[in-house]
Amino acid sequence: MDTNVVLLWLVLFFAFSAAIRFSRFALTRVDAGLYGAVGLISIGLWFTAPNVAGYVSALLIALLSLPSWWLFRIRRLVLGQQYAAAARLAEQARWLRPTPLMWHYPTMLWALDAGSRGDRETAMAMLERYQTSKAPIARVATAQGFRMQGDWESLLTWLAEESVELALYPDILPLALRAWGETGQVEQLATAYQRYYRTLAANPANLQLGRLFLLAFTGKTEAVRKILAMHLTQWPDGVKDFWVATAELAAGHEEEGRRMLESIRSDDQMLRAAIQRRLAQPLSPTVGAISSVTWHFIESLEHTMSDEVRYGPLGARAMGRPNITYALIAANIAVFIAETVHGGSENTDTLYQLGGLWPPAVLQGEWWRVGTALFLHAGPMHIAMNMYGLYLLGPFVEAALGRVRYAVGYFGSGIASMLFIVIAAKLGWMQDELVIGASGAIMGIVGMTGAIMLLARRSKVAAQRLKSVVIIIVIQAIFDQTVPNISAVGHMSGAAAGFLLGLLLAWTKPAKSNE
Repeated sequence: MDTNVVLLWLVLFFAFSAAIRFSRFALTRVDAGLYGAVGLISIGLWFTAPNVAGYVSALLIALLSLPSWWLFRIRRLVLGQQYAAAARLAEQARWLRPTPLMWHYPTMLWALDAGSRGDRETAMAMLERYQTSKAPIARVATAQGFRMQGDWESLLTWLAEESVELALYPDILPLALRAWGETGQVEQLATAYQRYYRTLAANPANLQLGRLFLLAFTGKTEAVRKILAMHLTQWPDGVKDFWVATAELAAGHEEEGRRMLESIRSDDQMLRAAIQRRLAQPLSPTVGAISSVTWHFIESLEHTMSDEVRYGPLGARAMGRPNITYALIAANIAVFIAETVHGGSENTDTLYQLGGLWPPAVLQGEWWRVGTALFLHAGPMHIAMNMYGLYLLGPFVEAALGRVRYAVGYFGSGIASMLFIVIAAKLGWMQDELVIGASGAIMGIVGMTGAIMLLARRSKVAAQRLKSVVIIIVIQAIFDQTVPNISAVGHMSGAAAGFLLGLLLAWTKPAKSNE
């Protein structure tokens, strides 16, 4: 595996996909330009300095993406309403990527902190300078100002007067959805959720916020509890109780809703103000107040959420610890350490002695090599990519098929890929070469995922994941043809074997079995 070429491939894919994603939104178009520039520089390096193009490109993308860790932490702190800590982190991160969004982000967070402490005057003074500007960051700040005041009617009026295109402002969209719910315009809330779904889905946290508001204001208490338990775990208990109480009120359970609101204890002044408004102006029950079309959509959303738990990658981890996947990762790492100790992970003699697949040796009776080769890797990049793929893809199949069937599918597809390489070499379709790596088994996991989704294709979630599986296989096929020392035969035969095994194992799996 040529590390330089692999890195270049990864950088190009990441840079251009990030550029496309960020170009959709007003606040991140500068970021889109930066990532696009890195992609173009990488292409230029491939023509001018091919021997180091991948390494230099990886360094550039790493420097550009360095603030991502800060942003991840900031978002978690904001979800937990720890605005001061988030603001301090944002002040550090803005020097690493001084874009307009990053530069002004701390001001908005300090304003939210002041608002949560009840110092509304200071908070509004911080945001006041943005009110006359039409810059994207100013619009976000203005929307946050309405939120801090709890003035949802004025927020909707401002959005209409300024002709704010919500599809371009993913940070404003959840506030608008809540505003429609707070003002009793539940039909408009449902319509906007459907219209701007792609914008919400671009950020998982925003998507879950949008769902929470829609389901809370339509009285779907249990669905609200599920979202809070699975996706918004960082929220303080008081905020969670507030939204469960909101759902109870919308469902017509006024006594229970008011009891929950009155029992909430919090130092967050914005939350306390919201509770007082909810008690003073209770929500009208939505049952019978919205159209049958909207109710049908709400019910389909609940089904989608259930399917996401059943067929989605995040839901798999909620079903239990993926012990077999973790054990396989540990075993591969242990063997890699053994390679390093006994001569080096890129030493051909060492890899052969430890069980690498050499087709002539297998044909002479050393059949055990079709299994041992699955645990050997040539260099840190090789094992890192394979183990990351196993970590991402394995838990879902393990949860879907059960531990024993998952292990059978993993080793079955991996061994089948190695046997196919031996046959191909015997028939003269490929040259004899030392083959190692878990890639065939991991592509088998991709194939098994495709089989599971094919059997469940009536589900929209499963059908969408099936398309993703096809895209992964196509990208892998292109990758195999352009990167030296990659076994395309092993990858594609592993995917095919995994698909067939997946069909068999899924068909014969007893209901609710974990074996």
